[in-house]
Amino acid sequence: MAKWVVAIEPARDPVASATYQHRRQRVYPHVGDLQIAMLDGQLAERTKIKPALQNAEVVYVTGSGHGVKRAFLDRPTNGTALLHGDHNDDFAGKIVHLLSCWAAEGLGPELRQDGCRLFVGYKGLFSFFLNNDDLEEQVLECDSLIDRSFAEGKTAAEVKALVRKCCAETVQNLEDGGHLYSASWCERNYELLVFLGSDDVKL
Repeated sequence: MAKWVVAIEPARDPVASATYQHRRQRVYPHVGDLQIAMLDGQLAERTKIKPALQNAEVVYVTGSGHGVKRAFLDRPTNGTALLHGDHNDDFAGKIVHLLSCWAAEGLGPELRQDGCRLFVGYKGLFSFFLNNDDLEEQVLECDSLIDRSFAEGKTAAEVKALVRKCCAETVQNLEDGGHLYSASWCERNYELLVFLGSDDVKL
């Protein structure tokens, strides 16, 4: 039986467009045998996301955009909730990873209550320099490693260790290059990264 990923990429503002462009190069071509149901741009809406999640072959949900404590949004201002805890079984048995602010603070625990096997996200503001491709890529690369590592069959514990190593190396490289703000933001971002679930969870 094929294993599917639901990818949610609204890309409706400069920040979400930048994260999506990075992930188009560094995540989605590198998920091995996993099949991708890509819901990007105008396809990223609740009427399409919900039936995609209900496919019994979906094992992984990922995406980038904006978040508040209890929802994943399509845009930063007056946004529509694309994901929130609906108290149903749409997320049962799935791993969920969202690159957005705040999603691990409220949304993550709610999805866990709804049966999500593992939630990976950030419990505060995720920051990076926009419009500087090199700095942007370096900071976002640590997050992209999460999806690629799960696709390789690694456990949550192994993914955490790889991300910590990537972050430490990235911070050192940024500091060596004199990019102290980006180094500080990168370090803080990954201090906010939360894995909600067992360390032995894997695809």
